[in-house]
Amino acid sequence: MSMVDWYLVSVLIFAAFLALFVYLDRKNWKRESVLLLRKTQKGKAFLIWLGTRFPRFWLVVGTFAVIITFLSSIYMVWMLFALLNMQLSGQIGTALGFALPSPSSQASAGPGYLAIPFWYWIISIATLVIVHEGMHGVMSAREKVKIKSLGIGLLAVIPLAFVEPDEKQLQKQKPWKQLRVFAAGSFANYVTTVFFIGVLIVFSSLVSPMFSGVGVGYQALAQGYPAANANMTGTITGIDNYVILNSTDLSHALRAIGPNQTITVRTNNGTQDFTYTLMTAPEPEPAFTPDWTTGIALGIEQVVPGSIDFTSSVSNGFSQLAGGYQQPTWSSLQKEIKFWQYTKASHPSLSAEADSHIASLESQFASHPRSGFIGILGVQNVTKAAPGTEGYQESIIFITELLVFLVLINFGVGLFNMLPIGPLDGGRMWAIIVARISKKHSKTIMNVITFLVLGLVATIFAVPFLL
Repeated sequence: MSMVDWYLVSVLIFAAFLALFVYLDRKNWKRESVLLLRKTQKGKAFLIWLGTRFPRFWLVVGTFAVIITFLSSIYMVWMLFALLNMQLSGQIGTALGFALPSPSSQASAGPGYLAIPFWYWIISIATLVIVHEGMHGVMSAREKVKIKSLGIGLLAVIPLAFVEPDEKQLQKQKPWKQLRVFAAGSFANYVTTVFFIGVLIVFSSLVSPMFSGVGVGYQALAQGYPAANANMTGTITGIDNYVILNSTDLSHALRAIGPNQTITVRTNNGTQDFTYTLMTAPEPEPAFTPDWTTGIALGIEQVVPGSIDFTSSVSNGFSQLAGGYQQPTWSSLQKEIKFWQYTKASHPSLSAEADSHIASLESQFASHPRSGFIGILGVQNVTKAAPGTEGYQESIIFITELLVFLVLINFGVGLFNMLPIGPLDGGRMWAIIVARISKKHSKTIMNVITFLVLGLVATIFAVPFLL
């Protein structure tokens, strides 16, 4: 007898309640094409109050939003070209995908899609649209553009929310007023992204004491290396006299032991202990392949010297707060040296800076010897709940994964909305700029830009199926 999939059952119950809610309130719902919409005046007074209560504050926010969203629009187009180039060169496979709801509790991905567990997906989408449309409403009120109505909607079980400004009145406003209204939605999603990153960091630091490490797992064995040759299996719990509770313990042990040494590795598969005798190999020299992020980082470094070091410091600071920071190793130093060697060769204006970094990194090798290597890939910590906290484990995992998807979906959709594609906010913003340059040909220019960008997006989606 097969077990009941309670996750799927919860999704079906939600869909049934949603259908019942719409049916009982059917007089207030209207179908527009494939959408079901319910307009209301509730909440409009609050948006108007908020937008008019702090006009100077919202003016600063709106102006900053225009600058940030235009920069993100340029970045997004540049990233699309970079992604296509990486696909065609074989560096990556799938580059873009639709975020789709899945009735399964496990996320999955494939060419052109990312299947997100239903409850993560629907909470993230609901948060996305409420923040996005709410900020459009606040900025419309600030710019004294009439809000005709608010509402909710459905595309199947996909939740929608909307704020309906008076489009005719909006189009008569000065360019900066229109830009602030259009930019507000995606900018709100960016701010929401930063907020949930902060929540995730704080939450992780609070719950980490509730879990204790029991060993190190891995996703695969590298062929030709000691672990694969010995057909090693199970979670690594010890090496010689070292107790291995997490990846930090493993790295410390292999650095202390070094290459070309005979070791005894202890593992456990949950029910049985195993012992393997291996000869450590030298830690492989890391490869460095420049990608689109490398180009962005070096481009900014040329304009703002020291930005790479600053970004690295901030990243390390966040990692320390989240408990995921790792000290430099022989491998990480080698990779960083290769980055600066590439910088020197590709950006002569940064040669002096590159030489300084290379000299500093090479001087650190004496205190970071080459580690031993046994050939495990995809290293991950295996943990168990601390005594008395076992009942909270599923809730903690749910909240953590939900926060991750809230970050990914808000940022991803916010960025995509800034593409210069006609109906999107990004397209409407660029149309204003193009009209200032050439009012006579602005529609033609925007149609061409929209066609080219849509073609680029479609190509990126299609490449994984064609190669």
